[in-house]
Amino acid sequence: DATLMKEAVDGAKVQEEISVQAETEKPAKAADNAKAAATEAQANAASKTLMKEALDGARIQREIEEEKAKPAPAKKTAAKKPAAKTAAPKKKAAAKAEPAKEEKKPEISDEEKKASYQAFDVYTLVDMAKAMGIDMNLDDYQALLMKEADEQKIMADILAKYPEAEKDQDFEANGYDLTLLPVVLEKAAEGMDVKAADFATIAQEIEAALQLQLTDDGMHNADVYNTLFDLVRRLLVMGQNKGIDSFAVLNETIPADLMALLNKFMDVAYAVLPTWQYKDVKYYEGFIYAVLSQFEDLHQGYDNRAMMDVADLFIRHGDYGLGDANYNYILRENQLKDQIYFRFADVYRNIDMNKAKAIANSALQFVDGRYDYYPRIIEILES
Repeated sequence: DATLMKEAVDGAKVQEEISVQAETEKPAKAADNAKAAATEAQANAASKTLMKEALDGARIQREIEEEKAKPAPAKKTAAKKPAAKTAAPKKKAAAKAEPAKEEKKPEISDEEKKASYQAFDVYTLVDMAKAMGIDMNLDDYQALLMKEADEQKIMADILAKYPEAEKDQDFEANGYDLTLLPVVLEKAAEGMDVKAADFATIAQEIEAALQLQLTDDGMHNADVYNTLFDLVRRLLVMGQNKGIDSFAVLNETIPADLMALLNKFMDVAYAVLPTWQYKDVKYYEGFIYAVLSQFEDLHQGYDNRAMMDVADLFIRHGDYGLGDANYNYILRENQLKDQIYFRFADVYRNIDMNKAKAIANSALQFVDGRYDYYPRIIEILES
């Protein structure tokens, strides 16, 4: 526009010079006058054209400056208005899709959330619960499951202790919410041999197990043994986890004949383990002693029986040294020896009759007709 303006000014100067020249040359010839008139008209036209161009240029420049001074959104709207009309259908389609996004959040059901947690192990789930504000370890969850059978009450107790866990409940943002808690309890329970919710079920299983009988079928007998073993093991674990050291107190929690269960288990073990492997006898030894150690009220009635049963099983498996050592220990520690001597002698009757008679003969130093097992000891000596 500066160039156009300069041209307009130059044109004006030309016009001025032409006018002055015309005034000077008025007395000239007529032909010169006609020529001068033509030149003047031409100059006037050129001047007007240049001025118009200069003014148009100035106007355009002013419009450009005004356009620059306008706010950015107004500029954008003016520039993109036609395109916006063309894109309107797409915008409308996006608007239709928008409600679907809003509906997606409530569409994640509790079942879907819980299913998503199944991809993680229990330790990861416990860590997720900690991130939610529940500062508990796996042992803490399992301790609650041992004390309380009602899962809803367990969760209520946890949230009462850790109320901050209820504050941030955005599953989409965090990947978890309170639906995580029942899954943590479920996974924690899977790693437990027994929990409070199992008490009623165990009682029913015990009543059914007490009806089982041994037969000539070795596989059936193995099933009977394993069923009884599992039930007694669960009682042991329950006593250990709940700190119960009395079988009678445990019986108050489980409405079943626990003493009958223990007797039946020991009877079945004594009957089937002679045909099993020696390592099974060793395992039974450690297990039955663990049961007697946990429940103090079983010592008086079951200590001697358990030790003699184990000693007999060792001898029947050919470990005479360990079996004899066990019997000798029992004899030293007990005043009433008639039953012990009889059991010791009797286990050798089908293995070594001479040794059986020697043991029975040794019993006569301590046993006479006043003792219940005296006739049975004499019967071994006379057989």
